[in-house]
Amino acid sequence: MHESETTVPHDIVVSADSLRGFATALLVGAGMPRDEAELAARVIVDANLRGVDTHGAFNLRLYVKRLHLGLINATPHMSFEHRRAAVGVLDADGGMGQLATVRAMEYAPTSPINCMSSNVA
Repeated sequence: MHESETTVPHDIVVSADSLRGFATALLVGAGMPRDEAELAARVIVDANLRGVDTHGAFNLRLYVKRLHLGLINATPHMSFEHRRAAVGVLDADGGMGQLATVRAMEYAPTSPINCMSSNVA
């Protein structure tokens, strides 16, 4: 064998669509419903595309392990409780944080918010 045939590349480049499909398959295999797995996979891959690899596909192995162990609820029943004019609490029922974040953002525009707040870091 030639050296080039046995050398393993350090970087493997795949398309975002392929990575989303792979991530979805892993999460479905770990017990998540397909629509929720697709959403989580989209958020995970989007993190990589934004350069935030610490929140990207690097964590899939950990997520799948935690799903199998029951440390992440694969089928959470999330609920939102409006507490004050601009305050609400999303109970994610132990589900994936990626899903909880999206659900909270989906709820926000429909919330009866009477005041606005903006924070700049």
